[in-house]
Amino acid sequence: MDPSGVDQETFRWTLGGVCSAFTALFGWLWLRQNGDRDKASGGDDKIWTALNKLVDQHHELERSTLQNMATKSDLSAMEGRIMSAIKEARAQQ
Repeated sequence: MDPSGVDQETFRWTLGGVCSAFTALFGWLWLRQNGDRDKASGGDDKIWTALNKLVDQHHELERSTLQNMATKSDLSAMEGRIMSAIKEARAQQ
């Protein structure tokens, strides 16, 4: 028997039991975290679906905006009309 009052065999069994309890607790926490991660992955799918929908809407807006924009020839014609209106206004003064 040790001077501490605990023999070596009892110490080993106690240490083994404590280590087993900590290992079981760690395993339980690990499984719990992985279960939460699996549940969360379903939420990720919803988020990605919504994000892809927003991207598609953005591209559709961009396409419709670009289709309705003035071309270079349209802008040149408008510039010509503005310049002729300015020249006529100066000529009338």
